[in-house]
Parts: sequence; structure tokens; C-alpha cells
Amino acid sequence: VTAHRRTVATARDIAAVATVKLGSGVNLLGYYMYCGGTNPEGKLTTLQESRETGYPNDLPVKSYDFRAPVREFGQVSDTFRELKLLSYFTRDFGTVLCSLPAQIPAENPADPADTTHLRWSLRTDGSRGYLFVNNYVRHQTLAEHKDVSLPLPGGETFPTLSVKSGDFFFFPFNMEFGGAKVRTARATPLCTLGEKTVFYAQDGAGARLFDFADEKSTEAARRGFIVLSRADALNTWRVDGGTRLILAGAESYALTD
Repeated sequence: VTAHRRTVATARDIAAVATVKLGSGVNLLGYYMYCGGTNPEGKLTTLQESRETGYPNDLPVKSYDFRAPVREFGQVSDTFRELKLLSYFTRDFGTVLCSLPAQIPAENPADPADTTHLRWSLRTDGSRGYLFVNNYVRHQTLAEHKDVSLPLPGGETFPTLSVKSGDFFFFPFNMEFGGAKVRTARATPLCTLGEKTVFYAQDGAGARLFDFADEKSTEAARRGFIVLSRADALNTWRVDGGTRLILAGAESYALTD
């Protein structure tokens, strides 16, 4: 955010890009900056970046905020809430995700201006993994895709999905959570809570979110699965060393846990 170029990236802009990067095979998400700061005083000069001193941008003398997820003075933005969904997921399930190579179908749009075709990929070892779908492009209205059935490894297909313009998400297939073998889920893992697994579902996902491998898995899910709405997941915080979840609009617990 500079004097001559004031780009404003929304929370969904950042969250969609981060989700796409995970779906494209990235195993180490990085941010510039995650927490905004304030430049200290130098001994002979300030630490201001400016075109006059050889930098490409004119920045303020003191503020180094960059509209970061956590702002310069500790304000928590909607971007922080969106990225928290990915941070919680990668903390508890990232080890498995990192072992799954990306498979990006050839029919994915090569042109960023393509607003017609669906963007999707797999992170899979050939039998299990995650389906990633992105139908969000900044400042664009993309085509809706109703009753889409996307192919999975081994000749299987994911249950039909309806994807609206602005949607981006990822769902597991042939994965095990807390002893429950999940063939497919139209819900996204958020975190673990002791022996329980917390998921969140997109709006309009319907009543049947999970397809289990057997009755034993169904029973394990009844005891061990917690499913939130996506809106509630954005305002959910894991506290006390990961032993409890609280649902609240305030985020002070999250910054001190």
C-alpha cells in the first residue's frame, strides 16, 4: 500500500490464492507480512523505504502495516480469520498433505481471463487425498457449475457438486479421521480436539456430508466428528493448548494462547 499504488486485497482474495497454492502442490505457505509493524528510529536516519532512496515504492516513514492479517497495532482482520482455517488444518493434517503430490488436470484454464471453465486439482498418492476446487477470481464473475462430477484416482468419481461463482474449497477422499474411514466428504477438516475431528461445511452443502467406508466408521464419526458452518469456523478459536474450542467474535484468546 503505497502513495502511488494503493492495491486493496480483500480477505477472500488472499484466502483463495492460499487455497489454490496448497492445491497446486505448495507445502510451505509464506506471507509478507503476516503481522504489520512500525519502523524503529535509526541512529542516523529513519528506515523508510522510498523511491528517492532506491526502493520501488514510497512507504510511510513509520507505518509498515501492509494490511497484514494482524495489523500494525494488533487489530485482527478478516484475512486473519480466513487464513486461520488453513493454519489450523495444516498444523494438524499438514504432515499427510505434504506427502501427497499435486495432480492438475490438463483441462484447467491456461488463460487467467477464462471465466468459463472450472479450476480444480487433486493432492493424492493415487488412492487417498484431497480435491481442491477454485471458482474465484478477483473482480470477475465466473460461470456456475451445477452437478459437477469430478474424477478421482482408480476410476472413482467425487459425488456431484454445485459450484457457484466465488466458491473455493477442498474436500477429503479415502482419508481416515479418528478411526473413521471417509470415502468422500463435502466438509473440510479444520483441526483436531483431543480424539475428535472438527470439520466445517460450505453453505448449501446439504444434509449428507460424509460417505463412510463401513458401519464401524459411521459409528466412529458419530462419536468423534464435530461439524461447524463455515461462518462459525471463521469465529472459532482453539485455546488451552488445543484442548477446547470457543466460538466468539472476539479474538483475544487466539493471540495469547
